[in-house]
Amino acid sequence: MSLESIEIEIKELEKRKLEIEISTLEKPLYLRASFYAVIGPTLLAVVTLFIGFFTGLFDAKNEKLQNERALLKIEETKLKFDINILEKKLNDEKILFTKEKNRIQNELSKGQKILEEERKKIHIKIEETLKSEKIRLASEKQNMIESFNAEKEALQSELEPLREEVGRLKEAIDKKNQELSGLLDELKNKEINTLFEQVANDATLTPHNDSLNTLIKKLKKDTDSVKLIMNLTEKSKNYLLKAHIYYAIYQATKANIWLNRLFEHLQKTVVEGDDNRYDVLGYGYWTESEEIIVTRFIIRISNKLSNKTLGRALSFFHLAELKPAKARDNFTAQEKLKLISLGKRVALNRDLHPAHRYSSIILLSYFLPEAYPVIIASILTSEKESIYAKTSIKQKVNEVIKGTWKRYSFLNDTLNQVQFSNDLDHGLFSFIEKDFYQRWRGLIYNKNLSVLNQYIK
Repeated sequence: MSLESIEIEIKELEKRKLEIEISTLEKPLYLRASFYAVIGPTLLAVVTLFIGFFTGLFDAKNEKLQNERALLKIEETKLKFDINILEKKLNDEKILFTKEKNRIQNELSKGQKILEEERKKIHIKIEETLKSEKIRLASEKQNMIESFNAEKEALQSELEPLREEVGRLKEAIDKKNQELSGLLDELKNKEINTLFEQVANDATLTPHNDSLNTLIKKLKKDTDSVKLIMNLTEKSKNYLLKAHIYYAIYQATKANIWLNRLFEHLQKTVVEGDDNRYDVLGYGYWTESEEIIVTRFIIRISNKLSNKTLGRALSFFHLAELKPAKARDNFTAQEKLKLISLGKRVALNRDLHPAHRYSSIILLSYFLPEAYPVIIASILTSEKESIYAKTSIKQKVNEVIKGTWKRYSFLNDTLNQVQFSNDLDHGLFSFIEKDFYQRWRGLIYNKNLSVLNQYIK
């Protein structure tokens, strides 16, 4: 049995003894064994003495008690002997444990000293190695720098002639680039000049012509050509050509500055009579939002335009991208009334081209749908209208009746008031409401536009 296990056993016994004593003290006095151990023998002795005195047994009990006491003393001596032996073993184990502990501590102390000495030796060796390596690297660095400088000087002496040659080659390349740039500019100028001349010499110049569309495609690909074409345009005194060039540049770049330049050109250079420059407005390719801008420009300058010129400008309403609903939402009440006035100027003028008149009828119908059947009926039934005008208008109306209804769907309700025959060429039609034509003709042909205010969409 080891020293530690003996110590643990003794501690457990002591702990158990203490627990029993505490448990005994917590009990009532009459339940404690010690109470009876104290009182019981006394009572027993008295009783025994009393009985022994009378019976003669007291001496025998006393002898037995003495024998038991002798046995207990022998047992006590044996226990003390065992305890002494255990205490001696415990002391011997403690001595051995202390010696072993001291031996281990001594060995650990010696090992730590050895490790510390080794660490110091390694540290010194590393420092010496690093120092020698640093010296070696510094020496190599210096050698490399000297070698590099020597090679650099050698290369510089070799490169000097090459630098001079490169300089000469660069100058030659720059010169060739300048010559090439000049040739390219010359070719570009020549191409632009050719395109410009083709547009300028086009006897039937309109926004739909191939020569103008070719120029627009060129300007889209090469916006630098805009400056070249403008230099040529500014030198020209051909107002029609300038209008179409401004239009072409705007269509190529979609920059508002060129649309404004076109408007300024049309506004500043007034041409008496029929100004065909306004074909760029009436026959140009415009988006819905652009048509709103163009229409507002026409409203601003309409007082300066002849009826023929106004008819050209408003021609885009025949196949306009701008739909009636959009127009009604974007134009003010005053602008709508002005457009109705301009539409009447063209639509009711027998001296104007039927195509221009028909476009203006469509314009009137944007804000006053009843105007379409009424003005058509008025033209077809008038003896003062030319056969050419009637034939042209019939053809346009037939297109609407025979299938081109989607674009003119806003006229459906109004056209339902009219009954057309299968052969409109004979002018056979009638109004379902008998007074429809007379009532609306009186309103539309009235010079006082205010009578139409309550009917404008």
